Amino acid sequence: MLLAVLVLGPLVGFYTDLLWFQRLGFDAVYLARIGYQAQLSLIGTVVALVLLLGNAVAALRLTRPRRAAAAPGRAAIALVLVLGSVAAAVVLGLIAGSAWQTWTLATHAQPFGRADPVFGLDAGFYVFTLPALDFAWGWLLAVLIVAGIAAGVAHVATAAVANPTAPPSLSRPAVAHLSVLGALLMLLLAAHHRLAMLSLLTESHGAVTGPGWTDLNVRIPVEWFLLGLCLVLAAALLANVGLRRAGALYIAPVVWVALATLLAAGVPSAVQALVVKPAELSRERDYLAREIDATSHAFGLDAISVRDFPDQQAITPQLFDANPTTVGNLRLWDYAPLQTAYSQLQTFHTYYDFNDVDIDRYQLPDGYRQVMISARELNTANLPTPAQTWVNLHLKYTHGYGAAATPVTKVAAEGKPALVLGDIPPTGDIRLTRPQLYFGETNTGYVVADSLEPELDYQNGDQESYHQWQGSHGVPIASTLRRLAFAVRFGDLNLLISSQIGPNSQILFHRAVAERLSTIAPFLTYDGDPYLVVSGGRMYWIADAYTTSDAYPYGASIDMNGNQVAYIRNSVKVVMDAYEGTVSFYVADPSDPIVRAYSSIFPTLFQPLATMPADLQSHLRYPVDYFQAQMRQWTIYHIKNPQDFFLKGDAWQIAEEVTTQGGPSVPLQPYYVLMRLPDQTQPEFVLIQPFTPLGKKNMVSWVAARSDGANYGKLVNFRFPNGSQVDGPAQVENRIDQTPAISRDFSLFNQAGSKVIRGNLLVIPVGDAIIFIEPIYIAGTSGSGIPELKKVIVADQATVAYEDTLAQALADIAGGGVSSAPAPPSGPPSPSPGAADLASLIQQATTLYDAAQADLRAGDLRKYADDIDKLGQVLQQLRQRGAGGSGPSPSPSPSR
Repeated sequence: MLLAVLVLGPLVGFYTDLLWFQRLGFDAVYLARIGYQAQLSLIGTVVALVLLLGNAVAALRLTRPRRAAAAPGRAAIALVLVLGSVAAAVVLGLIAGSAWQTWTLATHAQPFGRADPVFGLDAGFYVFTLPALDFAWGWLLAVLIVAGIAAGVAHVATAAVANPTAPPSLSRPAVAHLSVLGALLMLLLAAHHRLAMLSLLTESHGAVTGPGWTDLNVRIPVEWFLLGLCLVLAAALLANVGLRRAGALYIAPVVWVALATLLAAGVPSAVQALVVKPAELSRERDYLAREIDATSHAFGLDAISVRDFPDQQAITPQLFDANPTTVGNLRLWDYAPLQTAYSQLQTFHTYYDFNDVDIDRYQLPDGYRQVMISARELNTANLPTPAQTWVNLHLKYTHGYGAAATPVTKVAAEGKPALVLGDIPPTGDIRLTRPQLYFGETNTGYVVADSLEPELDYQNGDQESYHQWQGSHGVPIASTLRRLAFAVRFGDLNLLISSQIGPNSQILFHRAVAERLSTIAPFLTYDGDPYLVVSGGRMYWIADAYTTSDAYPYGASIDMNGNQVAYIRNSVKVVMDAYEGTVSFYVADPSDPIVRAYSSIFPTLFQPLATMPADLQSHLRYPVDYFQAQMRQWTIYHIKNPQDFFLKGDAWQIAEEVTTQGGPSVPLQPYYVLMRLPDQTQPEFVLIQPFTPLGKKNMVSWVAARSDGANYGKLVNFRFPNGSQVDGPAQVENRIDQTPAISRDFSLFNQAGSKVIRGNLLVIPVGDAIIFIEPIYIAGTSGSGIPELKKVIVADQATVAYEDTLAQALADIAGGGVSSAPAPPSGPPSPSPGAADLASLIQQATTLYDAAQADLRAGDLRKYADDIDKLGQVLQQLRQRGAGGSGPSPSPSPSR
């Protein structure tokens, strides 16, 4: 039974996976992977079997007992030794097969065209070949350890069987045998010391990533000495085959351990502390220059162009008029509030959900616009428990439906998002003719499409609309064999016995974007945010894929999602049809040696980027994960002078912002902007990251990653002039918090069943000036509260404007003299009101108070704030009247 499970499971998995890969046109990729694994497993098993059985035979031949009575015991030892060798060989073979990716990259290695400055080897040696050599060394060491244990046990056990009353000891033949194994061990350790020298190129032992002064002048000579020592000890052990002295078996490893500990660990550490540390900069200067150069290349930082950004242009109406696309695409919607709003306003049914909001750009009737878009995905977990039947979950509720999209700057009535795509059936300026979504970010489990059960599109009152899947890339399951295979795979008998599965039915699985892509090409690293694109009336998912390595000579690594990355390229763009499930991999960076190696390993997997449909190419964007990795390195590696790099006096950090009222500062995430860059004539889609000096709050520079046309992938660093004071996001947040009108409203809105949601503070370059945008949302504290955009904050270096609309806030800062605080009274005092005026003021106060209470009960906090503001002005005049003073006549202004 156990054997059936162990054999049947993998066979069913292989069969059903092969059917799936065939339907997508990637069966050659799948079979190549299986072939590489099988080939390496077979080679590893055969090699290990030959070595281990040869060792076992040698042990048995050298331990023949002289007494016939010992023969049965020796036979048992022989059986255990042989069976153990076979089992160990199989395990070692499987371990060898698991390293198929390492081995195939080594055998298809591509040159980087950059030689390391120590050994003169191409960087590709460290990326492709050295990992394979390290694995081979570790694998051979494992074989030798197993052989040594088997030989030792065989010799001791045979001796015990031959003479049960004698204490365990090694015979002279046993010493000879173990001396041979010891010599092989010393040869492996000699290889280890040579590999250790090469590995220094990717390690860090001091101020330098890669070999520094101590590594080149002490560690490498020590490794050469230890390598020679291992060769001498290997020769001595071979000589001991004839001498057969047991003490040599212990002396050799003890000598190596003692000298290796002293020389490889103690001496370099002492030299580093006593010689290098006191004069670290002078000794490491040249090696720091190597690190700067290598890391800059490994992360693509050497292609960043640097320009000055004066930030001296006045904020005027003329400036905004000269940059209409930038101003017309200032983002007012944040991802989380918009997702919540969509979930409340656009799901329509419990079985739909908006999982994520993406940002892109589209040509709309009113121009080239930045748009936020989200797919309406299926979520059957929200169905009532009685409705979660097998037929509903796998045959009827099979797909999501449509999407919602909003221009980043458009707001509808009551602060809700304005839609250019939405509703069921879909309507809007973005044309969507194939709204069914069978593949998305959250689709888990399998469904059977084109079954005899109608597939639900949506419900409209008592009416239901159905759809029959018209795709051709699912796996047909009409035959009994296939239904049985998938029933075993998914552990679901219904797939075999259901009468609702028809002759044209196809099973769809691996439906989540991340799962689908990693199943096809698990050797690529995928961006965490695949994004939705509507093109030609259909929905697609575009994902960015990276080629990475944790080893690059003199390259400093960073942690990316738990993996150390020392080299990275955004080499592949992946497009997946949300209806059909087809996947296409396009090479976006053919200069990358790693993707060239994979293209050689899997010649049918990749296509040139030029073959991607032109409209989809227009939606490609510079990926966030890649940009963040580059910018983390750029905080230090923008410094090119080794002395300045060592001192870190010009180090930067990611600018910070406050995302929750009264909360801590957090790093400002990069964000997309549709804008015209300085010195450019056309607007373009760029990804922006601002920086501040390390430990400071003022802004020192910003980097833009370009995404459009021929400029795709170009990075520009705009730096503010030295000595200039440019407020950073955290400083602007402080100014916002210190603005009386804003502080008052935030306190007011954060009560009576509502809460303030502060949007991301965006740093937006407009011409040669910088402005800051922060949207303010108000939502009920209940789970069904819809975030509504109620206020917009716009700031420059001198002014904070706080208004109901973006246009009003921009007008405030462009006017030059309008601030967020109410202006003081000007002109001569008004005459003191008479009794009639006093009665009028009292009546106004009473009316405003009643209106405010009514607004509060109705939950209209914006009107409530306006009425309280006006009431405050009336009460001020009454106080002045009681003190015999005077005040301005009431002229309430909008709350700011």
